[in-house]
Amino acid sequence: MLSGQAELRVVGRVEDRYATRSSRVLAASGTWAWLPDDLAERFPTESAAPLAYWTGGTDADVIDALAGTSTGGGDPEELGDESTLVRREALLERPARSPIDRYPLLAVFPRWLLPLAVGIVVLLSVRMHLSRMSRLLGLVGVSRTVGQAAAMAATALLTVGATICGAVVGLLLGAIARLILPSVLTQPLGPWEVPYAFFAWCLVVGLAVSVLAAVLGTHQEQVDVVAAMVWRWASRVLTGLTPGVPVAGLVILVFGLRQEPGPESASITVMGAVLLSTVVIPPVLQRATATPAASSFDRLLSSRILSRTRGRALAVAGLVTVSIGLSVGVATVLTSALTADNESTYAKIPEGQVMLSPVNDRGVPAEIRSAFEARADLGDPIEVHLPGNDAFLELRDGSNPVWSADSVGDVERWLSHPLTERQRGVLESGGVLTAEPPAAEQMQLFTPRGRSVPVEAAQVDMAPEWSQRVSGLVLDETAQVLAGGAWRSGFIYTDLTREQSASADAAAHVYGYDSAYVWAFVAPTPGTIPPALSWGTGLLALLGAVVASLSARAVANDLRGQSAALSAVGVPGSFFGRVIAGYVGVPVVTGLALALLSCGAALAALVATMPSTAIVWDPPVTFIVAVVALSVGGAALGAWSATRRTTLSEHLAGE
Repeated sequence: MLSGQAELRVVGRVEDRYATRSSRVLAASGTWAWLPDDLAERFPTESAAPLAYWTGGTDADVIDALAGTSTGGGDPEELGDESTLVRREALLERPARSPIDRYPLLAVFPRWLLPLAVGIVVLLSVRMHLSRMSRLLGLVGVSRTVGQAAAMAATALLTVGATICGAVVGLLLGAIARLILPSVLTQPLGPWEVPYAFFAWCLVVGLAVSVLAAVLGTHQEQVDVVAAMVWRWASRVLTGLTPGVPVAGLVILVFGLRQEPGPESASITVMGAVLLSTVVIPPVLQRATATPAASSFDRLLSSRILSRTRGRALAVAGLVTVSIGLSVGVATVLTSALTADNESTYAKIPEGQVMLSPVNDRGVPAEIRSAFEARADLGDPIEVHLPGNDAFLELRDGSNPVWSADSVGDVERWLSHPLTERQRGVLESGGVLTAEPPAAEQMQLFTPRGRSVPVEAAQVDMAPEWSQRVSGLVLDETAQVLAGGAWRSGFIYTDLTREQSASADAAAHVYGYDSAYVWAFVAPTPGTIPPALSWGTGLLALLGAVVASLSARAVANDLRGQSAALSAVGVPGSFFGRVIAGYVGVPVVTGLALALLSCGAALAALVATMPSTAIVWDPPVTFIVAVVALSVGGAALGAWSATRRTTLSEHLAGE
């Protein structure tokens, strides 16, 4: 270790699964004193500190006892006070944040919106059955109150039983997963927590669905009259509010965009856009049902049925919009944020270059340069100067510093390309070459003495590895005239092959000095989406497709009455299949279109307002196509199922 200056015997291995990136070495007492005497000079970035674990006793007594040992150094204050102690209880009380928590779209929909979506699907599915049962009970003399109570009890028993069974299955699957995941994940699992709040929410939704289904099923005639009145009133209101929809959307988007750039604010923006898009579903469906008179008869029939069952069509379109929109939205945010992070992550230094960089105010000592060049077989570097405590130049307060080199030729070697006549003239006249385009031909350079000096400026092409840490370049003569003081020296070796770069990187670990002095090109590892987020996104998309399929099947079942009537007059099943496809397809396609458009608009707004280091335009096209295919396939499966049931009823009627 220590670049070959010390050898330690490994006597054991401590596994800290909570610190997956730690390079900490736990050594015995006296190890630091045994290391070479000039360790602090040769390895200025290395350090050691006493670390003690104990149970029982008072903290003050333990600290005093440690202070009397050779490790403690004899001064209790050097070991810290109460504020530096970390207790196990405090660590256990600190809430562990899951990666999913950074993406509200992944948590909000399955936890709170999915029970609502399932409840609406159940309501659509059982309402017609309860209505028929209520009519049959009325024919045999059962009162409406008794029928309504029976319907409510039956539906409540169904929903509560399904919720309890689902909770038991979920807990069993979770227990099995907890047995498997520790062998796969790098970190241990958190404590077992039963989601009581989520279970209570599911029960509340189930009971509410039971009450609504019983009331709607036993008062079908009154419900139809009230629904027609509400629909006419809502249509007028929505028509008047249509111009205000973009304003409301702007308010929600601005709220998300004004937050700190990151996955959370992006998720809020996408969620707001998706939920807002449901406002335009009524006018869109109203326009879709207004078919021309010249349309085919099956299209006219499906439009007429849609116009009479607008409530169910609105529910299906809304469910598809929210479920698909949130799944596509979270995948879009994940992919775009990851792409932005990868595109804004660079190596320390461009490929083909190596730098000896100072790690303190001394610059790079001559003995370190000699040892490194001998080990890496390099020479003829460019000497550059970095700012020190009392010598620096800045383009503006808080910007990256300005570096200097001896001559124009050194700057050209540094940048790996020749300068133009204009750029040469700016440098030689005491000006600055900037990484970003200057606002004018002259810029202010700020000096340590708090004054600013106007100098000529011109932009120069820099590798992104340099532009992320250097804002401008000047000549050494200019730096001394404007700032004076002691600048720290560094050395850049250019025009290296890959083998030379690899050799220099290897030499950094064996040349006898601190490896922090050496900047060698190491390609950054591209980031990947954590498995938990990938699985969560996939399951969310699957849930969206299932909701679309169940919704389509639920509304297609409402057509059994029309099926019987058309079958009685000899209409073939293929015709009614096209009617069902049109009836189901309009709300599903409307929901899909609004989901994709709202996600696209939200991503465009995020890209336009957030820095490119936070998010870029990179929608996951393959994932989106797969989600759309799953949703359309689910709706088609529902339509096919209803068509098959129609054909079966025809067959039975014929017998």
